[in-house]
Amino acid sequence: MTSLTAAPQALPGPIPFSQYGAVTGRMLLIYFQGAPGAPAEAAVFDAEAKAQGLRVLAIDRFAAPLGLAGESYVEALAAGRKARVRSCF
Repeated sequence: MTSLTAAPQALPGPIPFSQYGAVTGRMLLIYFQGAPGAPAEAAVFDAEAKAQGLRVLAIDRFAAPLGLAGESYVEALAAGRKARVRSCF
């Protein structure tokens, strides 16, 4: 899916992603958003990546519940990361 409204797609395994740019691009770029953030941030690269023949995959990471702040936010991110890593094995 290369549109700006691309929904996350499932990779073989537990990590969803969004795709932008040229689907059969000559080079693959992987985008990891910050915290807070979302794979949709990589949509800004869509037009230029298409023009350059590049494929951009934006990896979706776990999210912390809305309303968390400070230490609770960091703890929720750490717990999500731990669960995501364990699900890969």
